[in-house]
Amino acid sequence: MAASAKPQKMNWGYTFVVGFGFFGISIIWPIFNSLIPPMLEDLGLAAGLIGFILTWDNILNMFLQPWVGERSDRTWTRFGRRKPWIMLGAPLAAVFFMIIPFVRENFLLIALAILGTNIGMALFRSPTVAYLGDLFPSEQRSKANGVINLMGGLGGAVALLGGGMLYKMGAPLPFIVGAGVMLIAMIIVLLFVREPNPMRWSRPMSRNRRG
Repeated sequence: MAASAKPQKMNWGYTFVVGFGFFGISIIWPIFNSLIPPMLEDLGLAAGLIGFILTWDNILNMFLQPWVGERSDRTWTRFGRRKPWIMLGAPLAAVFFMIIPFVRENFLLIALAILGTNIGMALFRSPTVAYLGDLFPSEQRSKANGVINLMGGLGGAVALLGGGMLYKMGAPLPFIVGAGVMLIAMIIVLLFVREPNPMRWSRPMSRNRRG
């Protein structure tokens, strides 16, 4: 009878490094949700139209995130499966996010900047969240999920506390700093998260399970 496999030891430090992905994602949305509605109100837009614009991210997430997640599951590059999407989406979201306060007096331009931010965020959210399943065995996922959510909550708290103070110093500052912090967080993920090659998963696992 085969001996049961010894559970792997939790690498807490590495888990927090992975959590920087969710930290970066969570930096953007509190600033977005608190500062953009007043900008749209200043343009004289009706409440219904403002509400519709603020749902664009949810509409995109219904279609774009599942597609991106499926595509990242089926591809492999020298950077990995998930990292190419982070490398594409994070800079795109950051650039459009920083543009928003500079075009806030023009409805068409701010609408395009908001849409660009939403598309960029949708491109890398699913691959970032997928690291939970990629990098942690089943017995560690609940603990890893707790750490990742903690990092997300920390990111949201930093955005809420710092965003208001920065806004008083100048409307563009929360957007510029928020985008910069997000990029730094995603760079940490890109540099230090090691993606497993899916081509090597099944064979070693099946050998280890033999009696």
